[in-house]
Amino acid sequence: MTEDLLVMVVGSGSFTSNITWGNLPTPSITPTVPPKQSRPIEVATSANFGEAMQSTTIEPTPTDLKTLQLESTDMITGGGAKKCMGLLDAALEKVSGYRAQYGAVINRFESSKAVLSQQNISLQAARSRIQDADYAAEASQLARAQILDQSQNAALKMANQVPQTVLELLKG
Repeated sequence: MTEDLLVMVVGSGSFTSNITWGNLPTPSITPTVPPKQSRPIEVATSANFGEAMQSTTIEPTPTDLKTLQLESTDMITGGGAKKCMGLLDAALEKVSGYRAQYGAVINRFESSKAVLSQQNISLQAARSRIQDADYAAEASQLARAQILDQSQNAALKMANQVPQTVLELLKG
């Protein structure tokens, strides 16, 4: 018996794995098919700090035979076939309407994506300017400290020369 095995590793390094198993236990619960969802879905499109979350609602779009009224159609007679064609046209109109709704939702998502992308670019630019400003401030502080150090060394050198000059004048 072979089965796929999924191993996920986070980090770096190396590892060794040896996995063996015999008979797998028989499941005690038979999985059931989940019921169809017919509730609206809320998708968050923006969550800025200090602002209310913005979301887009996707309404359910049932397209099964029962909802489209195509479940019990009779195409044997001419009248039944004509009625079936009318129901099929109505179903196609309904599906086209759903496609239009999804197209509008996709456009809103694309717009939100573009706005979020632009906000991300602006945030990165602002972060870069802050880092550059911090670097400039640190560089100016370093230059100031170096100038003070050099001026203190020059003053100390001058102070050491004054007694030597006085001694030479006295010798003279």
